[in-house]
Amino acid sequence: MSQGQVPVRIMRLKRAFLWSSLGGVALGVGVALIGKMARKPALSPLVYEKIPPGCKRISLWTERFEIGVAGKPSVAHDEYLLQVTPFKVWSFLNLPSPDNKALQEGIPVYHATVIRHLEPVNGENGPEEAQGREEAQIQDRFYGILSASGGPGKSPGPNLLARGGSLELRKCSVGGTSNAVETGEVHRSTGLVLNYRFEYTYAVTD
Repeated sequence: MSQGQVPVRIMRLKRAFLWSSLGGVALGVGVALIGKMARKPALSPLVYEKIPPGCKRISLWTERFEIGVAGKPSVAHDEYLLQVTPFKVWSFLNLPSPDNKALQEGIPVYHATVIRHLEPVNGENGPEEAQGREEAQIQDRFYGILSASGGPGKSPGPNLLARGGSLELRKCSVGGTSNAVETGEVHRSTGLVLNYRFEYTYAVTD
């Protein structure tokens, strides 16, 4: 073998080693990424809270969401004012059980007022040039049974709320008696539930 062939073989071996090393690094990075994806924590389940006895009104706010207003993108959040009424629904789909004695007295019906809060539209240079003020517009008013869910068909039952879930209101028709009838129409919040507050009224005693 001539002396000129030795450096050539050495260079080829070095290149082969380099490409082998790069392949090993790429494989290691890929395995690490897959491991991180596999270890990604699962979403926490919703924590449902029963509407407490004596609650007369619920104020609820949703998270912010994007919508289009007059052909322009905007950000908004919804506020729900849920007033307790004397109307109730008795449903064969929600039979009384030892775990939910409230259903033995019927499912409470709320009068819902939906208010949408539109945030000011940003100018060309960002929030510093926000145009106008926040606007509040009443979107709808209706009677309904409330519940929370993690998606369509994923609700544990009526008269429950959960932060991070969707608010569902099954609309009802009310009449001269205290009985209400479901219309079959369901209202679902555009944004997820951010927070809510139970409000009470207390009788004045001597």
